[in-house]
Amino acid sequence: MAQPPLASMRAVLIGGTSHVGKSTFARKLATRVGWQPLSTDQLARFPGRPWGKTIPEDVKQYYLAHSGPQLLEDVVQHFHTNVWPIAEAIVRARISNEFDQCIVLEGSAILPQLVQEAELEQVICVWFVAQDDTIRKRIYDASGYSAASQASQMLIDRFLERSLLHNAQLRDELERTDFTCFDSTNHNEMDQLSDALIASIEHD
Repeated sequence: MAQPPLASMRAVLIGGTSHVGKSTFARKLATRVGWQPLSTDQLARFPGRPWGKTIPEDVKQYYLAHSGPQLLEDVVQHFHTNVWPIAEAIVRARISNEFDQCIVLEGSAILPQLVQEAELEQVICVWFVAQDDTIRKRIYDASGYSAASQASQMLIDRFLERSLLHNAQLRDELERTDFTCFDSTNHNEMDQLSDALIASIEHD
Protein backbone atom coordinates (compact mmCIF):
# COMPACT_ATOMS: atom_id res chain seq x y z
CA MET A 1 0.00 0.00 0.00
CA ALA A 2 1.71 3.21 -1.17
CA GLN A 3 2.12 5.86 1.51
CA PRO A 4 1.20 9.45 0.59
CA PRO A 5 3.45 12.45 1.35
CA LEU A 6 2.85 14.31 4.61
CA ALA A 7 1.41 17.39 2.92
CA SER A 8 -1.47 15.42 1.38
CA MET A 9 -2.16 13.16 4.33
CA ARG A 10 -5.50 13.44 6.15
CA ALA A 11 -5.28 10.64 8.72
CA VAL A 12 -2.87 8.41 10.60
CA LEU A 13 -4.17 5.00 11.70
CA ILE A 14 -2.41 3.25 14.58
CA GLY A 15 -3.28 -0.37 15.34
CA GLY A 16 -2.11 -2.98 17.80
CA THR A 17 -3.30 -5.07 20.70
CA SER A 18 -3.88 -3.78 24.22
CA HIS A 19 -1.00 -2.14 26.11
CA VAL A 20 1.47 -1.81 23.25
CA GLY A 21 1.55 2.00 23.46
CA LYS A 22 -0.99 3.02 20.81
CA SER A 23 -2.79 5.66 22.88
CA THR A 24 0.40 7.26 24.20
CA PHE A 25 1.93 7.40 20.75
CA ALA A 26 -1.28 8.71 19.15
CA ARG A 27 -1.66 11.55 21.65
CA LYS A 28 1.96 12.64 21.26
CA LEU A 29 1.85 12.43 17.47
CA ALA A 30 -1.45 14.34 17.31
CA THR A 31 0.01 17.07 19.49
CA ARG A 32 3.12 17.36 17.33
CA VAL A 33 1.24 17.67 14.05
CA GLY A 34 -1.75 19.56 15.46
CA TRP A 35 -4.35 16.93 14.57
CA GLN A 36 -7.31 15.48 16.47
CA PRO A 37 -6.65 12.24 18.41
CA LEU A 38 -9.45 9.65 18.34
CA SER A 39 -9.81 6.07 19.61
CA THR A 40 -11.85 3.21 18.19
CA ASP A 41 -12.62 2.24 21.81
CA GLN A 42 -15.15 5.09 21.82
CA LEU A 43 -17.09 3.86 18.80
CA ALA A 44 -18.95 0.73 20.02
CA ARG A 45 -19.60 -1.00 23.34
CA PHE A 46 -17.90 -4.31 24.20
CA PRO A 47 -16.77 -5.97 27.45
CA GLY A 48 -13.75 -3.94 28.47
CA ARG A 49 -10.78 -4.51 30.71
CA PRO A 50 -11.79 -6.77 33.61
CA TRP A 51 -10.30 -4.68 36.39
CA GLY A 52 -10.95 -1.42 38.17
CA LYS A 53 -13.03 -0.22 41.11
CA THR A 54 -16.18 -2.00 39.93
CA ILE A 55 -16.38 -4.72 37.31
CA PRO A 56 -19.89 -5.30 35.92
CA GLU A 57 -21.13 -8.83 36.52
CA ASP A 58 -21.73 -9.40 32.80
CA VAL A 59 -18.09 -8.52 32.09
CA LYS A 60 -16.92 -11.02 34.72
CA GLN A 61 -19.12 -13.75 33.30
CA TYR A 62 -18.02 -12.98 29.75
CA TYR A 63 -14.35 -13.52 30.51
CA LEU A 64 -14.99 -16.57 32.65
CA ALA A 65 -17.17 -18.22 30.01
CA HIS A 66 -14.67 -17.97 27.16
CA SER A 67 -11.17 -19.26 26.50
CA GLY A 68 -8.45 -16.99 25.14
CA PRO A 69 -8.96 -18.11 21.52
CA GLN A 70 -12.72 -17.69 21.87
CA LEU A 71 -12.26 -14.21 23.30
CA LEU A 72 -10.03 -13.24 20.38
CA GLU A 73 -12.44 -14.64 17.79
CA ASP A 74 -15.32 -12.78 19.42
CA VAL A 75 -13.57 -9.41 19.66
CA VAL A 76 -12.23 -9.62 16.10
CA GLN A 77 -15.77 -10.27 14.87
CA HIS A 78 -16.87 -7.24 16.89
CA PHE A 79 -14.17 -5.15 15.20
CA HIS A 80 -15.30 -6.29 11.75
CA THR A 81 -19.03 -5.89 12.32
CA ASN A 82 -19.44 -3.00 14.75
CA VAL A 83 -16.32 -0.88 14.97
CA TRP A 84 -14.52 -0.74 11.65
CA PRO A 85 -17.54 0.40 9.59
CA ILE A 86 -17.84 3.45 11.86
CA ALA A 87 -14.09 4.06 11.89
CA GLU A 88 -13.85 3.80 8.11
CA ALA A 89 -16.75 6.25 7.68
CA ILE A 90 -15.00 8.75 9.97
CA VAL A 91 -11.74 8.46 8.05
CA ARG A 92 -13.44 8.81 4.67
CA ALA A 93 -15.30 11.90 5.90
CA ARG A 94 -12.02 13.52 6.95
CA ILE A 95 -10.43 12.62 3.63
CA SER A 96 -13.27 14.07 1.59
CA ASN A 97 -13.51 17.37 3.49
CA GLU A 98 -10.24 19.27 3.31
CA PHE A 99 -11.60 21.89 5.70
CA ASP A 100 -12.22 19.33 8.47
CA GLN A 101 -9.48 18.59 10.98
CA CYS A 102 -7.08 15.76 10.20
CA ILE A 103 -7.06 12.85 12.66
CA VAL A 104 -4.81 10.38 14.41
CA LEU A 105 -7.04 7.35 14.98
CA GLU A 106 -5.81 4.53 17.20
CA GLY A 107 -7.30 1.28 18.39
CA SER A 108 -7.17 -2.50 18.41
CA ALA A 109 -10.00 -2.53 15.86
CA ILE A 110 -7.65 -1.20 13.18
CA LEU A 111 -6.71 -4.48 11.49
CA PRO A 112 -4.36 -4.87 8.50
CA GLN A 113 -6.91 -6.85 6.48
CA LEU A 114 -9.65 -4.25 6.95
CA VAL A 115 -7.39 -1.33 6.10
CA GLN A 116 -6.03 -3.12 3.04
CA GLU A 117 -9.52 -3.91 1.77
CA ALA A 118 -10.66 -0.30 2.31
CA GLU A 119 -7.98 1.05 -0.07
CA LEU A 120 -7.96 4.39 1.71
CA GLU A 121 -6.05 7.28 0.16
CA GLN A 122 -4.29 10.10 2.02
CA VAL A 123 -3.85 7.81 5.01
CA ILE A 124 -0.72 6.54 6.78
CA CYS A 125 -1.00 3.26 8.71
CA VAL A 126 1.26 1.91 11.42
CA TRP A 127 0.91 -1.02 13.82
CA PHE A 128 2.55 -1.54 17.19
CA VAL A 129 3.56 -4.97 18.46
CA ALA A 130 5.54 -5.90 21.57
CA GLN A 131 7.27 -8.83 23.20
CA ASP A 132 4.99 -11.08 25.27
CA ASP A 133 6.84 -10.30 28.50
CA THR A 134 6.38 -6.58 27.89
CA ILE A 135 2.64 -6.89 27.33
CA ARG A 136 2.29 -9.15 30.38
CA LYS A 137 4.16 -6.69 32.62
CA ARG A 138 2.18 -3.70 31.38
CA ILE A 139 -1.17 -5.43 31.89
CA TYR A 140 -0.19 -6.76 35.30
CA ASP A 141 1.03 -3.31 36.38
CA ALA A 142 -2.05 -1.51 35.03
CA SER A 143 -4.46 -3.98 36.64
CA GLY A 144 -2.76 -4.23 40.03
CA TYR A 145 -2.42 -7.96 39.44
CA SER A 146 -0.09 -8.72 42.36
CA ALA A 147 -2.57 -7.30 44.88
CA ALA A 148 -5.69 -8.69 43.20
CA SER A 149 -7.73 -11.63 44.47
CA GLN A 150 -7.38 -15.03 42.85
CA ALA A 151 -10.74 -14.56 41.15
CA SER A 152 -9.67 -11.18 39.77
CA GLN A 153 -6.35 -12.58 38.60
CA MET A 154 -8.22 -15.20 36.61
CA LEU A 155 -10.13 -12.48 34.74
CA ILE A 156 -6.94 -10.51 34.10
CA ASP A 157 -5.19 -13.63 32.82
CA ARG A 158 -8.00 -14.26 30.32
CA PHE A 159 -7.67 -10.69 29.07
CA LEU A 160 -3.90 -11.12 28.88
CA GLU A 161 -4.21 -14.35 26.91
CA ARG A 162 -6.47 -12.66 24.38
CA SER A 163 -4.04 -9.75 24.07
CA LEU A 164 -1.05 -12.03 23.49
CA LEU A 165 -2.93 -14.04 20.88
CA HIS A 166 -4.00 -10.84 19.13
CA ASN A 167 -0.41 -9.57 19.17
CA ALA A 168 0.82 -12.81 17.57
CA GLN A 169 -1.97 -12.71 14.98
CA LEU A 170 -1.07 -9.15 14.02
CA ARG A 171 2.61 -10.07 13.66
CA ASP A 172 1.67 -12.86 11.25
CA GLU A 173 -0.65 -10.63 9.20
CA LEU A 174 1.82 -7.76 9.03
CA GLU A 175 4.57 -10.02 7.71
CA ARG A 176 2.43 -10.48 4.60
CA THR A 177 1.99 -6.75 3.97
CA ASP A 178 4.16 -3.69 3.42
CA PHE A 179 2.55 -1.78 6.28
CA THR A 180 4.80 -0.09 8.83
CA CYS A 181 5.26 -2.05 12.06
CA PHE A 182 7.07 -0.93 15.23
CA ASP A 183 8.12 -3.08 18.17
CA SER A 184 7.20 -0.88 21.13
CA THR A 185 8.87 -3.05 23.77
CA ASN A 186 10.93 -0.06 24.93
CA HIS A 187 8.27 2.40 26.06
CA ASN A 188 10.83 5.20 26.43
CA GLU A 189 11.42 5.29 22.68
CA MET A 190 8.01 6.74 21.77
CA ASP A 191 9.43 10.17 20.91
CA GLN A 192 12.07 8.57 18.69
CA LEU A 193 9.42 6.43 17.02
CA SER A 194 7.35 9.54 16.35
CA ASP A 195 10.39 11.21 14.77
CA ALA A 196 11.06 8.13 12.66
CA LEU A 197 7.46 7.88 11.47
CA ILE A 198 7.24 11.55 10.50
CA ALA A 199 10.62 11.36 8.78
CA SER A 200 9.63 8.26 6.82
CA ILE A 201 6.39 9.95 5.72
CA GLU A 202 8.13 13.16 4.65
CA HIS A 203 10.66 11.25 2.57
CA ASP A 204 8.30 8.65 1.07
